[in-house]
Amino acid sequence: MAGFHQIGRCIVDHVVPDDQAFDRLVFLHIEKAAGKSLKTFLDLTFPAGVVSPHTDYTSFEQVAPDYGLSVGHIDRQYCGRVLGEFKWFTVLREPVERVASLMNYWAQVAHPASWIYRDASEVDRAAYDLARTATLEEFAASDNQKIVDQVHNLMCFRILGAVQGNSTDQEYADKAFDLLQSEALFFGLQSQLPMTLLQIPLLLDLPARDVRLPKARVNETSLARVSAHDSRIEDLPSLRADMLLYRAAEKLFHQRMLSITEIYLNRTTYQRVHDRLPTSASH
Repeated sequence: MAGFHQIGRCIVDHVVPDDQAFDRLVFLHIEKAAGKSLKTFLDLTFPAGVVSPHTDYTSFEQVAPDYGLSVGHIDRQYCGRVLGEFKWFTVLREPVERVASLMNYWAQVAHPASWIYRDASEVDRAAYDLARTATLEEFAASDNQKIVDQVHNLMCFRILGAVQGNSTDQEYADKAFDLLQSEALFFGLQSQLPMTLLQIPLLLDLPARDVRLPKARVNETSLARVSAHDSRIEDLPSLRADMLLYRAAEKLFHQRMLSITEIYLNRTTYQRVHDRLPTSASH
C-alpha cells in the first residue's frame, strides 16, 4: 500500500521530511467533538477506499490495517499496538459543552422506548436514565462505569492511552498537551471547525478549492444545559484535567491559525496528491 508520501508544508514551522513519510494516519475521535462532521469531510475530500468506516475497540484491529486513514473511538497507545508506526490527529471540545452534548444525545437516542435502551446492560441503562433526569453536575460526577468511560477526562485519555493513576490533574493534562504539541500531525477545536478542517488540505497539499465544509449544527438543548450549569462543574475531578488540557490547546490553536491563514493567503501554486494517497486493497 502506498504511503502518505511527500507531505506538504505542515502546521506553523513543522515539516515532515521525505525520509519520514508515513503509511497510516489515524483520527482519534473523541466522543461529541465534531467527529461525524469531520468524518463526512474526510469521505468527501479523499478518494474512495482511503478513509475507513468508523471503528472502536471492538473493530479497529480488523478494519484499520486495510486503510490509509482510520477513524475511531480509540486511544493513541492502542493504535500503536495495532498499527505500529502511524501519525494521528484529533479534535478537542470545551469539556462542559462536550458533556452536555453527550447527555442530550443519550437522552434522545437511548430513551426507555428505544431498542438501544431495551438491549442495554443494567449499568448502561442507569447511565441513560441519568442523562434524562440528572443535572449536568450530577451526571459529570457520577461513578457509573459507562459515564466514567465516556466523561472522566476522556480527552487526556484518548491522547495518552493511560488512566490518570497517581498523576495530579496538572501532570495528566501536561502530558497530554506535550504529545498534542510534539507528536500529533495536527489538532483542531470543535468550536473552530472550519479552520480545523482547512488544516487537512494544507498538510497534504490538496487544493484549497477542494475543501468542502459541512454545515454547523447547533443543539439548543445542549446550549441551555451549558448556560445553566454551576461554574463549579469545571473543577470536578472528572473534568479538571480535560479543562486544563483544553485551555492550553485553545491558546496554541489560535497561535497556529494565524500562521495557517498567512500560508493560505500567500500560496500561489498547488500540487494535487490524490493519486498518491493509499487506498484499501479490498475496495
